[in-house]
Amino acid sequence: MYAYMKVCESLIADIENGKYEVDQKIPTEKEMCDKFDVSISTIRKSMYYLRDKGLIYSKRGSGYYVSHKKPEYSNLQRPSLSKLGTEPGSETEIISFQIRRASLNEAKNLKIKANTIIYEVIRKRVMNGNLNMVEINLIPVGLVPDLLEEDAKVSLNKVYLNNNIERIKVKNKLVRFDEETLALFDGAKIDRELINFNLERTLELLDGQVVEYSRMIIFEQALNFEYIHLY
Repeated sequence: MYAYMKVCESLIADIENGKYEVDQKIPTEKEMCDKFDVSISTIRKSMYYLRDKGLIYSKRGSGYYVSHKKPEYSNLQRPSLSKLGTEPGSETEIISFQIRRASLNEAKNLKIKANTIIYEVIRKRVMNGNLNMVEINLIPVGLVPDLLEEDAKVSLNKVYLNNNIERIKVKNKLVRFDEETLALFDGAKIDRELINFNLERTLELLDGQVVEYSRMIIFEQALNFEYIHLY
């Protein structure tokens, strides 16, 4: 679990058990850095998460306070999308790995010129024999020039880190795929009746440059799609 989520869980537990009441100020960023032995950026990421969830609010120059909204603690306990295919007992199968030119629509999603050379990686994730996810990843070759099929089978995240791509924003969007999009997954031989979520995912650098655009079919019944980072 990421450090900032551990901070979130600790603070939510304190709010739930009454340690901090509505409109009561929570510890300062410096106090939390010392308590959890993490950096100020980690604490601020935790505060942004809790504030965006409506669990705390800020007062300029004063700090953070508990809001009136009841914490939805169970939401943090949902398995994370970023963990699928990485747990012990999981397997990743490469359905297709190719280098080709981006179509006009793909180029638009990747914020590159049409016909730019890209990787297309189609992967199937299985956990203890049960299908978790099938994903189509599109990646500009210029960002990761030495990507190999065996790299994609292990972890694209590690590949990005090895290419000094670290500060990434992750945008997940639940969508409804049309028949044409679903047909792209036919090579994975999936049962469409078992699909629970269709997802578009974009990984962006802080300057807006897109590292990866993916379309995913999810077979898990409950997942936390929010705040997934590669820090």
